[in-house]
Amino acid sequence: MSAPLFVRHAARGALFAALLLAIEEATNLILNQPALSLPETGVILAYYAASMAILGGLLIFKRDPLDHLIVLLAATGGFIAAGKAAEELWWRDIPQWEAVAIGYPCAFAIAGGGVWILDRLFRERPDIKLGLLFTGLLFLPAFRAMNINAYGSFFAPEALRADAILLVVSIALGALAWKQADRIQQHLDRVIVVAVFLIGTFTGIGRAISAAPSPTPASISDKPDVLLVVIDTLRADHLQVYGHSVPTSPNIDAFAAQGLRYTQAGSPAGWTLPSFGAFATGRYPSGHGAGLNSGEKNTQSALDPDVPTLAETLSGAGYRTGAIVTNPYLKRSFGISRGFDTYSDALGLAHMPMFVQPLRMLNIPVMGGRYFYRPANIMVDEALDWWTATEGGSRFLMLHLMDPHDPYNPPSKHVDVIGEPHSMEVMNLYDQEIHFMDHELGRILEAVGPETLVFITSDHGDEFGEHEGAYPKEHHPFTRHGHTLYEELLHVPLLVRGPGIAPGVVKQPVRSFDVVPTIVAMADAETIPTDGDVLHDVLGIDGPDERPVGAQAIRYGTEKRSVRWGDHKLIETRWGLELYDLAQDPRETKNQASDLIEVVNRLSHELPSERDASEANTIDEETQRQLESLGYMQ
Repeated sequence: MSAPLFVRHAARGALFAALLLAIEEATNLILNQPALSLPETGVILAYYAASMAILGGLLIFKRDPLDHLIVLLAATGGFIAAGKAAEELWWRDIPQWEAVAIGYPCAFAIAGGGVWILDRLFRERPDIKLGLLFTGLLFLPAFRAMNINAYGSFFAPEALRADAILLVVSIALGALAWKQADRIQQHLDRVIVVAVFLIGTFTGIGRAISAAPSPTPASISDKPDVLLVVIDTLRADHLQVYGHSVPTSPNIDAFAAQGLRYTQAGSPAGWTLPSFGAFATGRYPSGHGAGLNSGEKNTQSALDPDVPTLAETLSGAGYRTGAIVTNPYLKRSFGISRGFDTYSDALGLAHMPMFVQPLRMLNIPVMGGRYFYRPANIMVDEALDWWTATEGGSRFLMLHLMDPHDPYNPPSKHVDVIGEPHSMEVMNLYDQEIHFMDHELGRILEAVGPETLVFITSDHGDEFGEHEGAYPKEHHPFTRHGHTLYEELLHVPLLVRGPGIAPGVVKQPVRSFDVVPTIVAMADAETIPTDGDVLHDVLGIDGPDERPVGAQAIRYGTEKRSVRWGDHKLIETRWGLELYDLAQDPRETKNQASDLIEVVNRLSHELPSERDASEANTIDEETQRQLESLGYMQ
């Protein structure tokens, strides 16, 4: 092997990687995505450059710089497509190793076949190959940055429009390169260097300008501050205050002792988007539309634009509103951001780097595993900054913490504290992540003080193999959520602390999204129609002894729905009915549907998807009278 040629090829590969990152970051700037920090930029650039330098050096058989770059681009596209294909197969219930074995060879075969066809068709037309190269160089990194980082979905209307514009611009760039092919090909490496410099300079200047903080207008409201903390994938039974034997949650436990703890709070769905839609609107997924799909395809539908949100009504009541979230399903394109003055939705390392997701499918840890989401320390730092910047008047902050969600990478300090009390490694990692999250959460709980109305809950839990999969003969990852309606997914914590709230324990089943009408009432904001009821114990008024607590599993269509009334819980699926007595059978192992027909008939009328959004609950007259007497409503 010729060492000089290998070095030139490796250097070109590193330069190619720098160009991809520059285009990716310029796209994120144009679409108002958060900036990478300098350390993050250094880590990602080193990773990109090293990977592409190795690949470029190995492509020693491609001596022509143009052909070399085309193969590098095809390999990049193949790698990204392979990871995405494997992920889709994985979510479609194919084991991960099989998904990788199918997705990666197919994607690379298509990419390799494309290069071969291109070479055969245009062997004597380097000008056309150059035009196609420049078209792909712009389109590939910008397309992924737009659809993953900015829009979170390839099928969002905004994403489709942006993709169309990007395609036109990319073709125009390719046409320009084709017209200037003779000049460019003579100095191809220099052109790449200049492109990296110009795009990097544009991005740096743009970031510097956009970093200048805009003044926050003073609030005209003197109503109570509100903090809503939603912890992703947190099961109630993994907190000590809910009976867990492992000391995962000292700060949450202390918080619970200062306010109300609801022992039987239920989530309306088993995955993030529909659950957060409920926190945004106070409605079941069938009423707000986020994540609600018809048929069997995960089309990732957005929040219904006609449904009023909690943030909108609080903003109308004089609140400054902010949300700090870090999950692809909470990107702005899904509509959860509506009504928030500030909506920070960056993913891990500020956003999802282009080459990282495919490596996850190969079980290769990259960058400490903190690439899928921002860890709790960064989230709490940003929340504290926002809280300080909005001091004076009333404010509402929704803080989302992602740490109990995989991929797990708990800091060593918290690994040492928790140890390995479980026989399953994944459960140890889960508890260690909860302890880390709890440690960071304690900082903002202390900062906001007792005069702030604080709610702590979760969007859903997680499965650790307690039940069979969502479908007959299903094969799936060991930890999973989104497809079933058992208590490991639906039983979530709900804790409330605030001025005038007496500490206590509430055993009555409630819905986690009951926080929405409760916050509206305590903020004396305009009432919005919801499927929820106010948490009467928070407001110090009388309320119903029982209420139906429903949920939907809607990952791929409306697969399942459930309702709990008292101790009984009914689950309806396309394969039949399941009825459980949670008081006697909390693990839901004995189906009594065939024995308790009357109970099945009674609960079947309360299943949530039967209720149309136009029939959503509003506060009943007696509750409204009591709220008015306490000054919560006018």
